[in-house]
Parts: sequence; structure tokens; C-alpha cells
Amino acid sequence: MLAHVAKNLARHISMRRIVNFHRRRLSQKVFKQCGGVIWHGPFSGMLLLGDPRWGASDQGAMILGMYEQEVLESLVNAPAHFRTFVDIGAADGYYAVGLLKSGRVDRAICFEADPEGRATIARLAAKNGVSDKVTILGAASDHFVGMLDAYKVNSSETMFLVDIEGAEFKVLTEEVFASLKNSMIIVEAHAHIYADPQTEMEGLIKRASTTHRSTIWYPGPRNPSTFKELEDFPETDRWIICSEGRHEIQQWLRFDPL
Repeated sequence: MLAHVAKNLARHISMRRIVNFHRRRLSQKVFKQCGGVIWHGPFSGMLLLGDPRWGASDQGAMILGMYEQEVLESLVNAPAHFRTFVDIGAADGYYAVGLLKSGRVDRAICFEADPEGRATIARLAAKNGVSDKVTILGAASDHFVGMLDAYKVNSSETMFLVDIEGAEFKVLTEEVFASLKNSMIIVEAHAHIYADPQTEMEGLIKRASTTHRSTIWYPGPRNPSTFKELEDFPETDRWIICSEGRHEIQQWLRFDPL
């Protein structure tokens, strides 16, 4: 009987799940210690929600400026004339609100399919005093560029972030790239969910090739030993806070105008 129970428990409780649970607890500890305020990186001073719909396990890394650090730096250090930000798959609105709060952009448009997600973006924007600069829309389709016309978006002044769990290979058509030929586009690639990931990646890059040059990157190094906030954390816990809990090594694509 006990052996049967143990076998069933093993089925449902993996070491990865235990680590992810611990990562969430560590993130909550950092959140409490820092008062829910981002202390490091370009988004310093931004207030986080105590009850986010998504990403509670990542808030520790956000507060320390380590979360998706390469994406963050790429957006913040993009050419200065990109003053509008369009986030396709905005989740809780971390990037949109952070870029507005920091003054890096003047306005943001968020596409988010989940109604609860849209409500969370609105709460985060209000908490940081940028509600008047954020437009929150529903799911994006391959016609989303036409939707932006109603908001007088000038593509030559706009940078995009696309994170839509594999739908990027359908939404980002050759026509979309042509319409956004003067825009910078960053994509979180989810090619691993397809039977032939390499073909999907090559197809996306090819569709962009007449208007954009592409760059692929992966997460780089982090050093959690530099933060005073983590002085009392065991070494293992510091590295767990750095983790983003992904199933695979994440690929990112950046498309810059030719």
C-alpha cells in the first residue's frame, strides 16, 4: 500500500516542481524584503503587484534586474527614436509599464488574450501612475498591424516585443514584416513546441529577410553574488533566484530594419 502511494506521489512531485516551488518562495522573500519595488536595473523604482496573475516566481529576479536581462537591455538600449512600445502577449505588463515608468517610451500598446491578464496590466499601470499612457487590447492576429492604425502608430518610431507561446510563427507573416520594415521587433521563440523547430526558425527568419536583419541570442551569465540583498541567502538559493524556470534554453530573435 505504502509503495503504491509513494509511486503515485513520485508521478506528481518531481524535483523540478519542488525547485520551482522553492524559487517562488525565494522570490516572495525578496519581494517582501524590498517592499515590492524594483531596486536594480533600468526599471528601478517600478512597483510590482503583490498578487500578479503570472510571474510571481520571477519577481525576485525582476527586483534585482536579472529577469530576461538580455531582452531588457535590448529594449532600453534600442535606438532612441523608438518612443512607442507594442507588447504582443503582454502578460502582466512588466515591460510596458517598466518602459513607461523609466521614461524610455512615451506610450505603450499591450495585446493580451486573457481578460484577467488585461485587468492585471491595468492594475500595474495604475500602481505606477502610467495608466494614461497604456492602451490595452485583446489577442493579436496576423492583422494586428491594421488594428494599430486606429491608434496612429508610426512604425518607424515603434519597437515590438512578441511573446505568444508559438503563435509568433503564424502571426509574423511576410506581410507583417513588410508593414513593420522600419520597426525593431524582438521575439521570444517557442520553436521547440513544433515537430521541426529548425524549419520554423528558418522560415521566420526568411520571411523577415527582405526588410530586417536578424540576430539570435540565448540567456547570458548572471552573478547573484553582487547583490547585498542576497547576502544572507545560501549560495544555492542565490542561483535559484537567477533561474527563470524554463523547460529548455530560451532562444530570442531580434529583427532590426535593414
